[in-house]
Amino acid sequence: MIQNCLVFWINIVLFHLKIILNMLRKSDKPLQQIIRRKVEIDVSLNKSRTHNICTYPQFEKEHTGGPTVPGTIFQFGRGLFSNVTLKINRPDNCCSLKDGSIVLIHNFIIRNNIKFIIGKKFNNCSDFYTKPCSSADLNIYLVRLEDLGPLQSWNVEEINSKHILMNLRDQPCITMPLVHI
Repeated sequence: MIQNCLVFWINIVLFHLKIILNMLRKSDKPLQQIIRRKVEIDVSLNKSRTHNICTYPQFEKEHTGGPTVPGTIFQFGRGLFSNVTLKINRPDNCCSLKDGSIVLIHNFIIRNNIKFIIGKKFNNCSDFYTKPCSSADLNIYLVRLEDLGPLQSWNVEEINSKHILMNLRDQPCITMPLVHI
């Protein structure tokens, strides 16, 4: 058990170390290079995410059994975006919002001809690891399912990226963005 955890941690550290080393183009001034590459990546990802994920959301799998808010006309089980699909059940029901919040999706609704998600926001997101860098810098967090806030609704335009939620034995869950979006 301990060996499996250690191997998992080592693999994560090596994966992120490889990413950091790939940011270096020459041996001179490595810290400045890493910071510049990180800023370049963040800028390009933010532009592509905000442009792509909310281009044409389409809702599918109409149903009547989910949580709603007053004025809800339709409910759906799936949200299709230009580059990702989100659902109301695991493993595809976790996303991050533009404000950095991590949300567990419970329903997709249309209210007043505007598309919304209904879900619960994680109240506390902590670092999964802190070395060689903070996991929060890569949007990787430890979260607890029992630490979800109340049901809320958000416009689909607030969605930033799809996340995956992984269970750890006798521990909180890990949430991390899917790299392909």
